[in-house]
Amino acid sequence: MSIILRKTTAADLDFVSAAESHPDNCNYVYQWSPVEHLAALSDPNLAHYVIEDSHTHEFLGYIILDEVQNSSHSINLRRLVVTVKNRGIGRLALEAIKQIAFEELAAHRLWLDVFSDNLRAYQLYQKVGFIQEGLLRESYLRNGVYASQYLMAILSTEYFVMRQHLLRCFGTTAETGNCALVVEQHNFSPAQKQAFATTQNLPVCVFIDNNSATNFSVDFYYPHRQSPLCLHGSLAAARMFFNFYPDLNQAVLLTAAGQRIKIHQHNSQISLAVTPQVVVDKSFSHSEIAQLLGINLTQIKSIQLASVGSPK
Repeated sequence: MSIILRKTTAADLDFVSAAESHPDNCNYVYQWSPVEHLAALSDPNLAHYVIEDSHTHEFLGYIILDEVQNSSHSINLRRLVVTVKNRGIGRLALEAIKQIAFEELAAHRLWLDVFSDNLRAYQLYQKVGFIQEGLLRESYLRNGVYASQYLMAILSTEYFVMRQHLLRCFGTTAETGNCALVVEQHNFSPAQKQAFATTQNLPVCVFIDNNSATNFSVDFYYPHRQSPLCLHGSLAAARMFFNFYPDLNQAVLLTAAGQRIKIHQHNSQISLAVTPQVVVDKSFSHSEIAQLLGINLTQIKSIQLASVGSPK
């Protein structure tokens, strides 16, 4: 799925109010009256957006940025409400928000607060680069009970150092397929790559270690370990290569394990070819198999090796 952020108009406010007061959302976001939302549309210190499907223009949620004229260039993500759940819209919206804040509004810092019991949102903010800076203990009276809030922020230096691109491969529609997170402009060590991939908990993270038309190298990490090769991760890396270098239609990707992957693009279709490699005779201990499968060692009775693929 692809989304757009559009400036909210008065005609959109019935949707905004309904989304804000919906039982799925009202415990986690502040409540404004329609009059307050209407006033926000003309407030130069606020930026009010609706989230839409870029193809169907279906409403998917709304966003409010506050303090956009802050003298210290510290912008507050005051509201993010997603009405269509479990389709990755929140993550797409946050990437768009960061781009607006840092590239259009020249923010130095983008910050937010999130209720400590909103674990799903807290983990999503972490995944897209927000860092917890503190805890406001029992700072808000909600339904007669004092609730605590985490303060989280991302700086412009952190945003511009590392860029993330979430792609889906092998899907029959834009909303389906196997996820691959491609990370560019990073300076991670192998241990930091693994920690990042574990936190993301996606099928694969692809780190672009070198980015040039003649030296494009990538490194694949699953949540539990590094991988020498990953098919859908390679497709995602190839798509990013051709986005970076649109005048080329073929190239070679080099993996951290030394594998050379030939990539080719024709009419937006990408194909891959790998060089045959000698299979190393490998015997696996029960403890290695248990680690790869994520099971207890006592659950393994016997091992029969049928085929060798990725470490998954």
